[in-house]
Amino acid sequence: MVNRAKGKANDDPRVMREGERYLLHMGNYAESAQLGYKVLQQLPKDRNASVYLAYDLYNLGRYDEALAVADKYDAVLPNEPNFPLIEGHVHKHSQLLDEARDDYTRAIQRDPGWWKRM
Repeated sequence: MVNRAKGKANDDPRVMREGERYLLHMGNYAESAQLGYKVLQQLPKDRNASVYLAYDLYNLGRYDEALAVADKYDAVLPNEPNFPLIEGHVHKHSQLLDEARDDYTRAIQRDPGWWKRM
């Protein structure tokens, strides 16, 4: 990871979460996931860290882990549309198309205007 923060700032979970986001967007999914687990140890209800981690795991092909994270944090953050979206991606990849459809429908129901922001 690019360590621009100095000293104790590197241990701040909010700084680590921003590092996680940066690494995710740079395609460094394994390193981002490592940070995500650390952030969630300190901020167990952090929306961004949990979403980033689920996408990291999905992008790494660790589908069972991605589903476990999505399922766990779906219970913690029941209005977050990214968790059923990730579940839909995993189910689609696994050719479980009925489950994928249901997951995508839940994601859209949680945030009906998402496509307008794309």
